[in-house]
Parts: sequence; C-alpha cells; structure tokens
Amino acid sequence: MNWSIWDRVEDVLRSNEIVPMLAVVPHNADPVLQVADPNPRFWDRARAWEEASWDLMMHGFDHVYLTSDAGLCGHNARSEFAGVPEPDQRRKIEEGLRILDAEGLTAAGW
Repeated sequence: MNWSIWDRVEDVLRSNEIVPMLAVVPHNADPVLQVADPNPRFWDRARAWEEASWDLMMHGFDHVYLTSDAGLCGHNARSEFAGVPEPDQRRKIEEGLRILDAEGLTAAGW
C-alpha cells in the first residue's frame, strides 16, 4: 500500500465524514500491490477503520492471478478465482476469513 497517498485519502475521508468500503487482501502476495514496506501496524489501522464503521471487504486472498479467465464480469483477463476449482476457491476464502477473524475483523462482503 502506498501509505503516503493513503494517509492523505484517509484524512479527506475522515474530515468529510465519508464512510467508505475498503478492500482488504488478507494475505497479500501480489508484488504490484507491494509498493512500500509493509506497515507493521496495518491490522491496528484496519481495526480502527472498522471501529469507525468503515466496511472492510475481503478482496480475494493473496491477489495472485492463477488463470487467464475473465470470469463472469469479464473485466480482466486474469483472476485469482475465475476458472479455479471450487474447493480451492473455498479454501482461499475460508483462510482469508480466518486471518481477518484472528485480527478481530469482520468482512462485510467479498
């Protein structure tokens, strides 16, 4: 996450009392999303967002594309889930939910 940009976005959201939905990748392994050093207080921040009534949405599990399947939406010709066997999809969703739960967080959606 680009924290210098996110900090400014978060300030704007809070100062304007905007309640967003935030996409969280529980086990981010996507180098494209790793634009800065990991924030050791990330989960504390996520808990603060949830305490402020911001909805946390589980955005996949690790954000690593496994297929070239565009899926139902047809938005991207790659996916972490589309074209992946259902048991593997379920395992990743369940593990993502376990990570969030272990951090005291609840996914409002996926």
